[in-house]
Amino acid sequence: MSSAGKDTPDFSRNARCLACASKSLHFFGTRDRHRYDRCGHCGTLQLNPMPSAAFLAEAYSKNYAVAGHCQGDPAIRNKAAVPQYDALCDALGRSGVRGRILDHGCGWGGLLLRLKERGIAAEGLEPSDAMAAYCEALGFTVLREPMEALPGEGVYDALLLSSVFEHLTEHGKWLQAAHRLLVPGGVLISLQPTARFAALGAQIARLGRYSAPLPALHQVFSPPWHTTLFSLKGMRLLLEQHGFLLESISPAPLQREMGMTGVIQNAVRLVNACAFPFFGVHWPLWIGHIFTFRKPLQ
Repeated sequence: MSSAGKDTPDFSRNARCLACASKSLHFFGTRDRHRYDRCGHCGTLQLNPMPSAAFLAEAYSKNYAVAGHCQGDPAIRNKAAVPQYDALCDALGRSGVRGRILDHGCGWGGLLLRLKERGIAAEGLEPSDAMAAYCEALGFTVLREPMEALPGEGVYDALLLSSVFEHLTEHGKWLQAAHRLLVPGGVLISLQPTARFAALGAQIARLGRYSAPLPALHQVFSPPWHTTLFSLKGMRLLLEQHGFLLESISPAPLQREMGMTGVIQNAVRLVNACAFPFFGVHWPLWIGHIFTFRKPLQ
C-alpha cells in the first residue's frame, strides 16, 4: 500500500509518466471504469492503460459529436468558447507569426471563425466526421487524416489547439509531426486543462478518499477522451524533449455559459482575477493554461 492511506491502491509499477518518463506513477482515481494515475515527480495525470490511437480514431470519427463530451449544438458551443478562442488569437498575435495556420481539432469551427473575423486565414484538422463536415459547410478547408500522416516539412507557420492536447494518445509521435510540419521559428499554441486544478478539485470532492470515483469537474475528468492532464512542469519537459522552446504560459479564460454553470464561472473568474497578481500562473483555481512553444530557427 502507498503512504497515502488505506484507501489508496498499490503504486503502478509498469508505466512511466508521459511527460517526464518518471516511474513514480501512482493510482489517483477512477471515472467510468477508467483509471487515472498521477506522477509523483511532475504532477501530470494520465489514463492507465492508455486507449490505443486506433480505438480513439474510430470513436472520434463515429461518436464524438454526439457522445456528450463536447456540446452538440455548434452555435451554443462556439458562443460559450469565445473568450478562449479570442485568447488563442491574442496569443498568436503576440507571437508575431503570420502565414499558414492549422487549427488542429477544429471541432465546430469556432476558432476558425474568430480567426477569419480578424483577417487570419486558417484551415482545420478534425477527426469527427460530423464536425469536419460542418466546418466544410462554413467554407473552411478541413483535413481528416492524423497529424502524423500529413506530408511535407515546414508547411505551417503556426499550429493552434483549443482543448485538444489533453485528447492525444501518442504525444511523442504527434510532437515529432508538429516539429516537422512547422517552419523554423513557427509556434505551437495550446489551450488545455491542466493537472493542478484537476488534482485539487478531485481531492476536495472526494474528501481525500482515493477509493471514491473521480468527479467530472465540468468534463475535466472525461475518459476516454481526456487521456492526459499535464502539469505546467510536465508540458515544459515534454515539449523541450521534442525540440520546442517554451515562450510563455498564461491562464486560460473560462468559457461563458448559461444558468448555474455561468454563475459559478463568474465567481471563479472574480476570485482568479484577485489572486493572479500574487500567485500568477501557479494559482490552483486556473482550470487550464495557454502554452506558447516555438520551434527554433536552427
